[in-house]
Amino acid sequence: MPAKIKETLESLEPFNFIEFDQDMVSKALASIKQDSSPGSVGIEAKVFKYCNEELSPILSRLFNLCLRSGRIPAEWKVAFIKPIPKPKADKRQVSSYRPISTLPPIAKVFESLISRQIEVYFEQNELLSENQYGF
Repeated sequence: MPAKIKETLESLEPFNFIEFDQDMVSKALASIKQDSSPGSVGIEAKVFKYCNEELSPILSRLFNLCLRSGRIPAEWKVAFIKPIPKPKADKRQVSSYRPISTLPPIAKVFESLISRQIEVYFEQNELLSENQYGF
């Protein structure tokens, strides 16, 4: 490993997730697209959006339990996969489709909260190159 990279890695503060407060969860719930699929859990996205005030205290506790235990409910990991045809492709060919996976809204909210913390850590520690694009 090059010395500069090793020095940078050694100087970094370790990454630790911080627990979610109700406000963080409430903002994440408010950002849900209400027409999202309910996924395998079967709870419509609009329920999470419209019951934000009632659900944010409960979900913040649940999400924090997931953080502390390092586990999430198995149902949150189940995705429904739907084949979507590529534009102007021969619909008779399997290769003309791309898979779209649909996760439950509760999983999307949890993942968005996790993702934001990782993003902030990378930004604060300047770990992303200015030339980083896409994924």
